[in-house]
Amino acid sequence: MMPLTITLIKKSFETFQFKDAFCINETYYTYSYLDGCVAGVQNALYTYATEETIIGVLTDNSIETYASILGIWASGRAFVPLNPKNPKKRNLEILDETGINILLTRDSVFANDLSEERTVICTAGINSENGIDWNWISKSGNAYILFTSGSTGKPKGVQISWENLDAFVESYFDVGFKLDENDRFLQMFDFSFDGSIMSYLPAICVGACSFTISSDNIKYMEVIQVLEEKEITIGLIVPSVLTFLSPYFDEIYLEKFRYCIVGAEASYNSTLTKWMNCIPNAEVYNFYGPTESTVFCLYYHFDPACDSQKSYNGIMCLGHHVKNMKVFICDPDTSEFLAPGLKGEIAISGKQLTKGYINNSAKNKEVFFNSYNEPKEIVYYKTGDEGFFDTEGDFFYCGRIDNQIQIQGFRVELNEIEFPVRENFKIDSLVAIEKKDENFNSEIYLFVENFGGDTKDIMSLLKETIPAYMLPSGIINLPKLPLNANGKIDRNVLKDLVRK
Repeated sequence: MMPLTITLIKKSFETFQFKDAFCINETYYTYSYLDGCVAGVQNALYTYATEETIIGVLTDNSIETYASILGIWASGRAFVPLNPKNPKKRNLEILDETGINILLTRDSVFANDLSEERTVICTAGINSENGIDWNWISKSGNAYILFTSGSTGKPKGVQISWENLDAFVESYFDVGFKLDENDRFLQMFDFSFDGSIMSYLPAICVGACSFTISSDNIKYMEVIQVLEEKEITIGLIVPSVLTFLSPYFDEIYLEKFRYCIVGAEASYNSTLTKWMNCIPNAEVYNFYGPTESTVFCLYYHFDPACDSQKSYNGIMCLGHHVKNMKVFICDPDTSEFLAPGLKGEIAISGKQLTKGYINNSAKNKEVFFNSYNEPKEIVYYKTGDEGFFDTEGDFFYCGRIDNQIQIQGFRVELNEIEFPVRENFKIDSLVAIEKKDENFNSEIYLFVENFGGDTKDIMSLLKETIPAYMLPSGIINLPKLPLNANGKIDRNVLKDLVRK
């Protein structure tokens, strides 16, 4: 049986051949044109990847990237996105972890240093007039694997199955969006972030057009330009974009915008209330969910006209669970479920929950747990987020239990920044600290103790090791890092230092 997601995509290709599917760098691509590109990719996979079930895609803002993803899906396989601008070491770790032997890329230059012992298929100009063969291999297999920040210094591969993705699609449309082929979607995210899935996949499911944002320009300014000029009707926007744009709110008026989704970071009611003046005809929804929940598991309808808008410390309420997920608050140590009003760790379960990290049994044992209290065994995932729920069943976000933060929508383990420095420079005492600026955007500062070298060497190492969004804004060398009463590095003192 063909997955729901593929059934909807197939219908759009058959029904809306002459409508635009994507607008990329001012070039429009119809579903008919995309059909030929996808079929070309699919044929190449049949030729070069007969035994492969996981395919790597070196992504960029191009129609070839979207055709590669859809071609992989049409052949029943899973894709793993790799950003060619990320450090070689990080991409090689992902390739080794997944055992990928086939790489798709628009430009073979992207595959430099990654192609040894791997087949590289250049997708530029690949086309087939025969159309897509919606052949199916296994609905129980993966649809994609996204790698998120890992506390050991290595990224973790979140496996999202077709059952997970189908459940997400069902939950997304169950929220109540009234969408059709005339809607215009905003797609502003890197493919390694699952916000991209929410941005282009529902558009294809209804035969609509996605308008993408180039990473080569000033991204946030291009977002507002596309929103205005292309008359976008629906889009997912991370709160940091809104805080960046807030000085220009008086100049922004998006009359056509119908649905504004915010997510991936804490959303502040004060910013959203001001933003609503720019989108007078739009409904605003706050979406919450880690990658492990297949994009989202809670949502909240924000209505500034309502006097009873819920929030916690100014952070918008996360709301109720979506159709195919259940959300709980548990004791971080015992995993015991807690009653309304009690703070604990947010835990999730349901059809959208990943089956786990690929080839990482230790991490799986750490964050997944089973409950035998129900009629059948249920698997839960501990998110690392602190929260609580009220007597009406609405959930609230209070912060992180561990040292994970979010920057530009990406989850970042602070340990992943510390790890390469500790290993390469043999520094035992160091710590990465998050700082919030006046617009609630996150910055990272790295403190090191009694380092005898040049901190520029540390920054050079990090540039070769981690993505740009994870780089510290500053590296501070202190004779001695402060300790608290328990003998641990006193993060609060260091946070005071960076605030000053």
